[in-house]
Amino acid sequence: MPTTIFQSTSEFLPRASCEKGILIYNIKMAKSLRSKWKQKMKAVKRVRYDAKATETLKKILAIQQIREQEEEAKKDAEMKVKANFSRISHQDKCSTKN
Repeated sequence: MPTTIFQSTSEFLPRASCEKGILIYNIKMAKSLRSKWKQKMKAVKRVRYDAKATETLKKILAIQQIREQEEEAKKDAEMKVKANFSRISHQDKCSTKN
C-alpha cells in the first residue's frame, strides 16, 4: 500500500464560499518581497492622495457655498425691486383715480 505525504486532499483544494448562488474561490498565492513592497507603497500613496482629495473637495464645497450665497443675494435684490415696483405702480394707480 503506497504511503501519502498529505493526509487529505483538502490541503490542495481552494476554500470555497457561496454568495447568492455563486461560488467564490479564495486562492492564496505566494507573495514575493517585491509585491509586498509595491503593496506597501500603494498604501502610502493612497494616504497621501486621500489627503489631497479631501482638500480639493473642501475647496469645491467652499466655492459652491459662496455661489449659493451670491445667488440668494441676487434673488433677494430682485424680489425687493419687484416689491418696490409693484408698490410704486399701485400708488400711481391710486393717485390717478383721485
